[in-house]
Amino acid sequence: AFIKQTSPKIEIDIEATKYRIIGGTGYRAYMLFENATYQDVNSKKKVSRMGVTLLLPSEDKENEFILETIDKKINDIALYNLSRFEIAKKLLYSTEELSEEELSEEEED
Repeated sequence: AFIKQTSPKIEIDIEATKYRIIGGTGYRAYMLFENATYQDVNSKKKVSRMGVTLLLPSEDKENEFILETIDKKINDIALYNLSRFEIAKKLLYSTEELSEEELSEEEED
């Protein structure tokens, strides 16, 4: 068997505060407020990004209500569906700082 030795390229450190969302009908979900630090191991360049992660139960009718409420009430939030590694690559190796709008546009592509 051939084994290839690897070394880390990007370090991701996440500090999160976890909150429970509990409904009167037994609905349960989680909201995590995160501060992620992405670091290129070779160049030592560091970038921090704050974010919110929602852990919603699959196929629950309350999910739609929660997402609609967030869209209506919070103007400075953008949805994106990128892995942490993809976000780290964009933040560390792009020539310009990516805005939340650009991150959400990447999801649509």
